[in-house]
Amino acid sequence: MRAPGADFHIDLIFHGVFWLELPPEFTGLELKPPRRAKVARLQTRLGRTLKPNEAIYVLSSGKERYHVGAQDLYIEHTTIPPMDPEFYTGKYLHQSQDEDFYKTHVTRRVRFAFPSRRGRK
Repeated sequence: MRAPGADFHIDLIFHGVFWLELPPEFTGLELKPPRRAKVARLQTRLGRTLKPNEAIYVLSSGKERYHVGAQDLYIEHTTIPPMDPEFYTGKYLHQSQDEDFYKTHVTRRVRFAFPSRRGRK
């Protein structure tokens, strides 16, 4: 996501995704912990309980809540141009393997976790 007028944007990078609900676009974005009742419903839909290394993340946009089930979430502060077609066709994709390119464009990377990975009441 990029704030209007900002020269950087924030990338949310989920690893080990097993559940994904996303809208076509976001109107604002907040990252929130899931409610326990929703976690229980998602486990029922998955047909299994969450593994110890899995979590449910809530992306809240406007009045809607979207859920992502994944093993990890990293948040990157980056200057790679958003929605640049060359990124998706390989210019940046191949260069991203180059450590110097990555250091130039990704100014900060943080592993994110809620205090309780299982959800709140």
